[in-house]
Amino acid sequence: MNKELRRLNRLIESNGKKLSIIQAQQDKYLKQRAEIHNTLMLQMLNEYNVTPQMLQDLLDRAKTQSIMPKAHPAQEDTSHA
Repeated sequence: MNKELRRLNRLIESNGKKLSIIQAQQDKYLKQRAEIHNTLMLQMLNEYNVTPQMLQDLLDRAKTQSIMPKAHPAQEDTSHA
């Protein structure tokens, strides 16, 4: 086998192993981030005493109408560049 081809095969195999390790680390970090995010969301819901039914009602309403309050006219950004 050609010397250059053997070298390339070794590099490809080595990179594959490195990628597997990095992907496993990335998956771990994404899972940790999701857990922290979920915990923060639950803390916020508890702080506002939101029950599961209240949250379900809000999510159901969000499917059919806007749940964001409209800006007061005095608060709207009137600067147009």
